[in-house]
Amino acid sequence: MNAVGIDVSKGKSMIAVIRPFGDVVRSPFEIRHTGSELSELVHTDRGSQYTSPRRHY
Repeated sequence: MNAVGIDVSKGKSMIAVIRPFGDVVRSPFEIRHTGSELSELVHTDRGSQYTSPRRHY
């Protein structure tokens, strides 16, 4: 099972996904709180190795 960490702030969030024992599935990425970006996040293919076009930190 993967763990999703979400750091929510005003207007944007930072999201990261890790597997047990710290294996990184998705490096932290930023998503703005807009309808289009939130919709894109919700509708990503759960089985894919989706790579966000957003900035990575």
